[in-house]
Amino acid sequence: MKISFLKGLFFTVTISICFASCERMMETESSLLSYPEEHELNTSADTVYSVIGIMNKIQTLADRSVLLGELRADLVDVNENTISSLREIANFEISEDNPYNQPKDYYAVINNCNYFLQKADTALRKRNIPVFLREFAAVKAFRAWTYLQLVLNYGKVPFYTEAILSEADAAQNFPEYGIAEICDYFIDDLLPYIDVPFPGYGSIADLDSRLFYIPIRLLLGDLCLWSERYSEAAAYYHDYLNEEGLYTGTYRIEFTEDDLQFEGKILSNSYGGMFSNLSAGADILAVIPMDSSVSSNAYSQLRNYFNSTIHNELEFQLLPSLRLQEISASQVFCRAKQSGSPSYAPRANEENPLLAGDLRLYAYWSKTKVEGEDRQTIMKFTTDHVFTYRKGLIYLRYAEALNRAGYPESAFAILKYGLNNINLVRFVSPAEYEVEGGIDPLLTFNPTLFNNTNTLGIHSRGCGDSEYNEFYVLPTPPDSLESRQDTLDYRIERVEELILTEMALETALEGHRFYDLMRVALRRGQEAYLAEKVALRKGSDNRDDALYNSLLNKNNWYLKMK
Repeated sequence: MKISFLKGLFFTVTISICFASCERMMETESSLLSYPEEHELNTSADTVYSVIGIMNKIQTLADRSVLLGELRADLVDVNENTISSLREIANFEISEDNPYNQPKDYYAVINNCNYFLQKADTALRKRNIPVFLREFAAVKAFRAWTYLQLVLNYGKVPFYTEAILSEADAAQNFPEYGIAEICDYFIDDLLPYIDVPFPGYGSIADLDSRLFYIPIRLLLGDLCLWSERYSEAAAYYHDYLNEEGLYTGTYRIEFTEDDLQFEGKILSNSYGGMFSNLSAGADILAVIPMDSSVSSNAYSQLRNYFNSTIHNELEFQLLPSLRLQEISASQVFCRAKQSGSPSYAPRANEENPLLAGDLRLYAYWSKTKVEGEDRQTIMKFTTDHVFTYRKGLIYLRYAEALNRAGYPESAFAILKYGLNNINLVRFVSPAEYEVEGGIDPLLTFNPTLFNNTNTLGIHSRGCGDSEYNEFYVLPTPPDSLESRQDTLDYRIERVEELILTEMALETALEGHRFYDLMRVALRRGQEAYLAEKVALRKGSDNRDDALYNSLLNKNNWYLKMK
């Protein structure tokens, strides 16, 4: 496939000349160079600056990685302030000149990665260790992540792995790859680098530079999840969590024990502030680092789209949809007692509807009226940076993979109890977790790191003591099912629905929802699955029939490649 924008692509191979601070590192005024073909990257300066140059290019993709994943789904809505480029995305009417519909920006990253991988001197060794192996692995991950983003948004994409350095290079006919081909290629491409650590550039602008990379195990998990290689996906997520010692932590929002009347006067909220905590051991695992200066091309506009700020004259443009509010309100908040049956919060709260059901939306969404005008703050968009991975997301993808691999009880345990060795034995049947010689490796955890003091069911982050919630239980099949496989099939589909709901509660607005719905719809071969959910964006009483009918055609899920 020939694409016209590729003809100018060879001019975008870059070297960044900035490194001293995050702001300077993320400046976009760095030199744009067309390298001669014989140039090799064989010094530390070459490789460091080239990796940072690739990060510069990835910044261009940061906002759209969120916007394209949310505005086309069911959890975000527009308002009267919304600019046309965002409204087009939400309406699936994305024009060619929409700034978030620029495939050349993805290929600018890809071409820089291709050049680095082609020209880096991998034979150079010090003390018999490859000098640039860490950077090489990091760039491999950047390229794979970018191709995955590209194919999820465009469906079929021109694929190449050699740098375009001339008009002749750009004039080639490139093969078109879909999601299956992209995943197959990059699973094989990344696997040799799975144990290579990140480059260490220290702290940049008080931010650990190790957050800037895409963890290869997580990326492999995502690629396998899209490829329906579920056991492999579960293994990658499990191994990353276990080897990094990433227990869920106890971030949550809840009515305290002093407020058993659930009046909402006393709340304990460690959840809302979780999204601005970028320190080691926090929930956020990886970010696209952005500039703090509003005049910079590397400044993220997400805070101004979702929040009332001085830069948008306090007029936010995007908000949690009525459908998200319905999903949140439909949950049941449970409080365990030291003795006796658990108590449950009222299912409605007229004074503050966000205090009914799951409390996570209340934890990160603040809305007020000032002189009759709506004002809004979304805690997920209050830092300079755009996060790509965090613990809550990984545990839910681990649950999705486990469930489809045939472990629905274990997947549900991630939601209700928190999965560790203790809870595995307590709440999962031996038929699911036992293998010859002990516990299934997909389910084992380091007992000194994962225990019930630091592990929480993800549902408990917003719904109280879910372990005791009698309304939140593993789906029970009817007695008429004849075999264990029938029971397993029954549970897998229904646990998958619980996981998708939990993804809405836990990762709403973060850029994943449309792709989550797409993945399940493709898995089930049901275009209507995605269409029905997106059509309910404005609430269950306001189904958008025209949008539903449009999305029954899978071709309408994707942007058009220019």
